[in-house]
Amino acid sequence: MQKSLFKKYLRITSFIIAMCFVFLILVMIALMSRQWRDDKRELLGKNASAIATLASNNTTYDAGNDVYVVNELVMRPFIQAFAKNSDADIFITNVSGECLLGEYQKSGKETLGTLPEEVVAIALPGQYAAQGTLSGLYDRPYYVVGVPVHVTDEDGVLRTIGIVFSATSAESLTAYWMETLH
Repeated sequence: MQKSLFKKYLRITSFIIAMCFVFLILVMIALMSRQWRDDKRELLGKNASAIATLASNNTTYDAGNDVYVVNELVMRPFIQAFAKNSDADIFITNVSGECLLGEYQKSGKETLGTLPEEVVAIALPGQYAAQGTLSGLYDRPYYVVGVPVHVTDEDGVLRTIGIVFSATSAESLTAYWMETLH
């Protein structure tokens, strides 16, 4: 009788301890995933902001065509370096969402074409941050951050002339977890 009661309590206690470990592991995975995702978005945002600042400092106004032109010769090496170092796609669009200049390090694409109006509408007044395929422009989910490019015109008015986007594959989280588990 005593042995069976002891085994019964031992099994119950062992089960409770095992469930606590499973629960703690799940909480740890959830917290680490959120931390990793937040860190990745912060890095993408910093890169996009840095490129936006560089773009605004290397922009000239073409009065004949009434457009602002980004100096591609100056910007391309910076975009390439940022994209390579962060393993991300970095590209500049105009206010209509047309990709003007970019480095598609992560996706391997030549260009993305034109971004959807709803993405541009969110990114122009402030920062855009999302996870998805960017309305089908990417084949798989990406973390995407967009930052507007502002310039001050000759009248002292702050104008938004484009958007810098930085994007990296959401699958990199899976790769991170596989590396962590090994």
